[in-house]
Amino acid sequence: LAMATTYLTHSLLLLVGVADCFTFPSSLCFRTPGRQRAQACRLCMKKTPKDQADRLKQDGIAALIQGRTELANDLLTKYVERSEEADAKVLNALGSIRSNAEKWEEAIVFFSQAIDASLRAGDKASQANAHFNLGNVFSSMQRLEKASSNFERAVEIMPGDVEAITNLALCQIKLGENTLALQQLERAYMLDPKNHIVALNYGNCLADAGMNSQAVDVLQAAVELSDGMDSELFLNLGVAAKRSGMKKLSIDSLRRSLELKPDQVLAKRLMLAQIEDGERSKDQDWYLTEKENAEYARILFDDYAEKFEEELTQQLDYKVPEQIVELLLQNVMNHSSLSSPDQISWNSVLDAGCGSGLVGEAIHEYTDRIFGVDISQEMVKKTRERRCADGQKMYTMVEDQELVAYMRAQGESSCCIHHRLSSPVSLMFPFVSS
Repeated sequence: LAMATTYLTHSLLLLVGVADCFTFPSSLCFRTPGRQRAQACRLCMKKTPKDQADRLKQDGIAALIQGRTELANDLLTKYVERSEEADAKVLNALGSIRSNAEKWEEAIVFFSQAIDASLRAGDKASQANAHFNLGNVFSSMQRLEKASSNFERAVEIMPGDVEAITNLALCQIKLGENTLALQQLERAYMLDPKNHIVALNYGNCLADAGMNSQAVDVLQAAVELSDGMDSELFLNLGVAAKRSGMKKLSIDSLRRSLELKPDQVLAKRLMLAQIEDGERSKDQDWYLTEKENAEYARILFDDYAEKFEEELTQQLDYKVPEQIVELLLQNVMNHSSLSSPDQISWNSVLDAGCGSGLVGEAIHEYTDRIFGVDISQEMVKKTRERRCADGQKMYTMVEDQELVAYMRAQGESSCCIHHRLSSPVSLMFPFVSS
C-alpha cells in the first residue's frame, strides 16, 4: 500500500508539474497489499530492538505503514533525538512529513541531514531520495535554481530514475531552458516508454518546441497507456492535433476532454473554433458564457505570465505602453500652457488590464499613485513585485479581478485619470491600458 501511495504521489506530481508532493524512501515502502498490511506491521513489531532508539524507529515505521502520520512523526522525531547517528531513511521520512505539511524550512533541515547520513552510510538510494525531495521543496518555494541542482544530483546518483529526470525537465521549463528539458524528457521516455506521465510531459514539450506531429504520436501513446479518464491529457492531444492540421482528431480529443470535465473551458474554446456552423448539433451550447470567457482569459494569461514580458519586450519589441504615455502627455500640452512633460503629474492612474505592469514602468514618473487590475493572478503577482528606483512599490494597489466587476464595485467616481496642472484645464483622460 505504501509503495502504491508513493507511485500515485509521484504520478500526481509529474502530471501537474513540480509541486508539493513528496516521496517516502523506497526502503520504507513495504510491498504489502490489502489484508497483509496489518500482519506485516505485527511482524515488524515482534522484532526485538537493540535499545530504546531502535524500538522508536520500528514503531515509527509501523505507524507510517498504517498511515498514522502524526504518530509516526512523533516516534521518529524521538528516535532522531535519542540516536547518536540517525538512519538516513528516517530523516528522509521526517522531511517528507514536514514537506506535506508545507513546513519547508524544517523539511530542508531533515533532507540535508539525510544527505549527510546517507553519505556516511554509503546509502545511494537514500541520498538520491533526499536530493529528489529537496528539489520538490525548493520548487514549491519557487527557488528554481536550487531545485534544478538537486534534481540533477538525484539523477547523477540514480541515472535511471525517470521521475527525477522528469521533474528536472519540468523545472528547466520554468527556468526557460526548454531545449535541455526536451532532451531530459526524451531520455526519460526512452527509459520508460510505458509510463503515461512521462509520455504526457514529453508530448507537451515536443508541442511547445513546434514538433507537433511527433507530439501527437507521443500523446496518443500516452492516451493508450492511461486509463482514458484524464481530461488534461485529451486537451493536450487536441491542441497538438490542431497545430498539426488534424482537425477530426483534435475535435474528437477536445470533445472527450469536455465529457470528462464539462467545465474545461480551454477545450470548449478550441473545439468551437474548429467546428463550422453547419456541423453544430442543436443539443449543445455553442458559445462561451461571460463567466467562461473570463475563465479562459485567466487561464491563458496565468500560463503565459512567466514569459509574457520577455516575449513582448525582447522578441516583439513591444512599445505600446510608452506610446500611450507619450500621447497622453502630448494631449495635455496641446490643451494647456505647459511646454514640458516634467510639468505634468496625475493624482492617480488606473492601469486596466495591467498584465505584468509594463504601463507602470512608463507612467510612474508622472503620477503619485498607480492602481492595477487584471484577471490573471499570476500577472498580478508580477505587477506587485515591481519596484521604483528607490525600492518603493511601483503600484499602490493591484487587484486580481475581472475588469467590469471591478469597475462596478469602484463606482463612477474612479472612471477617469485625473491630472494636476499649473493652470486649470477641464479635461478627463481615458484609462491607460496595457
